Amino acid sequence: IPEGLSGGADAQVTAEHIGRQLQVAGHGRYSYQEYRQEPAFGAPAFDTGVRMEVRPRTRLAFYGGANFARSPFYQLMWLQPDLTSPLPPVDQSAILMLQNDSVEASGGVISRYSSRSSIELSAVMKETDFESTPQHDFSSVGATIMWRRQMTRNVSVHGGYSREQLRQTLAVNDTRFTNERIDVGVEYGKSLTFARRTSFGFGTDTSMVRENQGPYRFRLNGNVTLDHRFARTWVMQAAARRGTDFLPGFRAPVYTDHAHIAVAAYLAKRLLLNLNADGGQGAALSDPRKFISYASNAKLTFAMTRHLGMFTQYVYNHYQMP
Repeated sequence: IPEGLSGGADAQVTAEHIGRQLQVAGHGRYSYQEYRQEPAFGAPAFDTGVRMEVRPRTRLAFYGGANFARSPFYQLMWLQPDLTSPLPPVDQSAILMLQNDSVEASGGVISRYSSRSSIELSAVMKETDFESTPQHDFSSVGATIMWRRQMTRNVSVHGGYSREQLRQTLAVNDTRFTNERIDVGVEYGKSLTFARRTSFGFGTDTSMVRENQGPYRFRLNGNVTLDHRFARTWVMQAAARRGTDFLPGFRAPVYTDHAHIAVAAYLAKRLLLNLNADGGQGAALSDPRKFISYASNAKLTFAMTRHLGMFTQYVYNHYQMP
């Protein structure tokens, strides 16, 4: 996208039902971006989705969801951190003006068969279609079984197995990649002794990738998160992840390394500051060239009333692509 003036707007609506045995949430969002350089053009996008959880018994839960998104941009989705945090994520930005439709559906069941142990079965399907380059269309299916055990109040262990398959159909042949993961890890949630209000978690898994029933390629993956609260209203969170992923736009599995840090704080009673920094790199299994990206985001929000706020924001993105 060349340099120039642009403007945009978006609207979102959400609805939720929260009950003892049934929880349902749905959303819809539409956004529009106008670029005023010559020739001027507009870029609309929208997404919609629903998720549901049913608890017929106290220790048994079924869940599922689906989401559809249409975007005029091709984005580096793999750089987004996998964190459940109240802090806002870093904005994703375009690399190419390449319209694509993405569908994702998932479902599963969790059984807490004892007061300390649980087992979970889940499945997911993903598909991305590129309007102008159908040869790069992406689809994958996968399933996971995971066991967890709460050893003490602050320590839990888990073990699981997952299998995911990517299929690419080209003019000359049909290529299939299979990624199998053995996930064994420890989760630790107690505050550290060297600092109050600090917690961290970590986990590891082994990825085994093969192409068309060929030999396995092994890679040790993992993640670590650190959360620290200080000065009454300040929150800092840092995370790092090493993964093996199937991602839209890539014809083979991608080895990724990613780090993320975020800070949120009230500078005054009505003034909220959010800071984010994000960076990562990756390389496809069949291509040693690296994809590099880093970004930063600073946002200052002023609460005018209880329900209305105004903000100013600065975002910087850098991509280095082969």
